Amino acid sequence: MPRHVIPRLLSEKRAGHAEALLDALAAAALLLTGGGRVAHMNRAAAQLVGAADGLRIEAGGLTTSDAAHAVPFHRFLDAASRTAPGAGSGIALPRADGRPPLQVLATPLAGIGAPGAEPALVVLAADPLGVVCLPDAVLRALYGLTPAEIEIANGLLAGYSIEEIAARRQVTVGTARQQLKRTLHKTGSARQSDFVRRLMSLPRFRMP
Repeated sequence: MPRHVIPRLLSEKRAGHAEALLDALAAAALLLTGGGRVAHMNRAAAQLVGAADGLRIEAGGLTTSDAAHAVPFHRFLDAASRTAPGAGSGIALPRADGRPPLQVLATPLAGIGAPGAEPALVVLAADPLGVVCLPDAVLRALYGLTPAEIEIANGLLAGYSIEEIAARRQVTVGTARQQLKRTLHKTGSARQSDFVRRLMSLPRFRMP
């Protein structure tokens, strides 16, 4: 095999691994070439750009839904591509319907592009209003939570107060507080804020 072919094959293999990783993420994730063209996107990203919800694809490249924000967005991608791998940067993209801006992060991936080429970029996009939910099996395996305690955990992750969680579950506030107390004990959390921070630190994968 010619020597010049080996680096290309290794780069393609690493790119394939990166694509598989992006597909497992719950967040919208895209892999861009150094020139800004979309090389791969996961299902969440496909839904996002398909709805033109802050981002869209034009002529194979990633751009903004609102043309007024395209120039600063492309400058952001260019600046992110020149940072150290893992450092990256972020930008908030306003949306026309008045919802909170789409939160976009970008960081280069070392070793993905061909030798001498600009590093490929990973772009992650998140909706601040998106519901965060951890699978029951994960919370049972990690902390031994009961179904009621899992509902408490996911309710807090979704931003509900303990009173709102109690109302949604049709239990008394006192019952919900007792379940929260047991949940904090099982997870080794001193306070409710500690518990939510612990849950937010867990990686989330795309569910089938």
